[in-house]
Amino acid sequence: MRYFGGKYKISKDLASVLNPITKGKPFVDLFCGACNVVEKITTASSRTANDNNPYLIALLKAIQDGYEPPAVVSEEEYQYTMSHLDENPALSGFVGIACSFGGGWKNGYARSDKYHTNYAKYGYNSLLKQKSKLGGGNVYFL
Repeated sequence: MRYFGGKYKISKDLASVLNPITKGKPFVDLFCGACNVVEKITTASSRTANDNNPYLIALLKAIQDGYEPPAVVSEEEYQYTMSHLDENPALSGFVGIACSFGGGWKNGYARSDKYHTNYAKYGYNSLLKQKSKLGGGNVYFL
């Protein structure tokens, strides 16, 4: 999932440094974002992920529990969800990031570009790909 300030490009390098250090010890990611680092930590005794955005954490917990976000989100659905955040926190986390311009929280609806990008589908695919690495209680979210 696109996430403003994401660590995807450096996650393998970070994991190569952190895995030997965390072997058999708990690992805590205080700024987990899209969990690109925590998913690559394989030697820790436990993995905990946290972020300042409670809606992102609600989304990640829901994904871990089997939730599937929508693959299509209209601008009207975006506006409604952003004005009713607590109605469905997991959906709000998804829409507020995956369907927002540049992956920034509530950064305005990400409209299709000249390539007809479906940002909701991109976020949907990305989250489902990560699900197995976050599922089964392997990562604890705060």
